[in-house]
Amino acid sequence: MITSLRVRLGKQAEFMNGAKMVLGGYEKSNSDMPMVAYEVIAGAPDGLFLFMSPMESLKTLDGEEAREKAFMEALGPENAAQLLKGTGDVFNSMESSLFSVNPRMSYVSKEVEDVDPGYWRPKPAATKPAGDAKPTGQ
Repeated sequence: MITSLRVRLGKQAEFMNGAKMVLGGYEKSNSDMPMVAYEVIAGAPDGLFLFMSPMESLKTLDGEEAREKAFMEALGPENAAQLLKGTGDVFNSMESSLFSVNPRMSYVSKEVEDVDPGYWRPKPAATKPAGDAKPTGQ
């Protein structure tokens, strides 16, 4: 999942303060959802940040409600209210999108392949020779 956040011009400092609060909340809540953040510096409008969370399957999203509850509790009511209140002031837009990695279209290192060889190097499906087909309806 990739979440795109577009920070309003002049609101970078508020965003960074909020990001520190969010990271603290995730650490305190012992979230099991890894996340990587990137600031886009070229090829997109200024202030675009991408937050990427890998998932083995969509089943990972089933635990999102519990993770969100633990996160809000870790923040505490005052910090959670401050964070939510500032959202409209700090961001132009927020969008979450799901993507799927296709191993046939990916180039990864052997070390990455070795973590899950069945996914990265699937065996081709066995096919029967054409001469083994039996006629039907006769």
